[in-house]
Amino acid sequence: MMSKIPIFVLVILTTLTFYSQAHSNGQGNTLQKSEYTSIGEIWKDIESYQDQIVTIYGEYRGWHGEGLKNPLITRSDWVIRDSTGAIYVTGKFPSGLGKKVSLGTEIVVKGQVLLSKDKRPYVKVKEISLK
Repeated sequence: MMSKIPIFVLVILTTLTFYSQAHSNGQGNTLQKSEYTSIGEIWKDIESYQDQIVTIYGEYRGWHGEGLKNPLITRSDWVIRDSTGAIYVTGKFPSGLGKKVSLGTEIVVKGQVLLSKDKRPYVKVKEISLK
């Protein structure tokens, strides 16, 4: 009679191998860290990022400007911050604002980097998701 333990171990190892390959190829539900643009990089090279689509991972800071000058695109502009800096975002809010989303909530923003009248970058939202 053949032992079921080696078959069970083989199934587990196959599953783990498939899972790790899917995530290392970026096929998982979460973006890999290298797929995010740091806010500091945008501020460091504003001209290169102008009109580009970026994906930023950070924390929702609401209307707390983090010392930034508001680009005054709309009255509802808000701030996202990562470990490298902060930037204003214009457009829609994360869904659940006021219910699920509070200051410090981790979010992912995909949007276009634009420049305000005084040449400061901000991000116009295309997609938002909560982490």
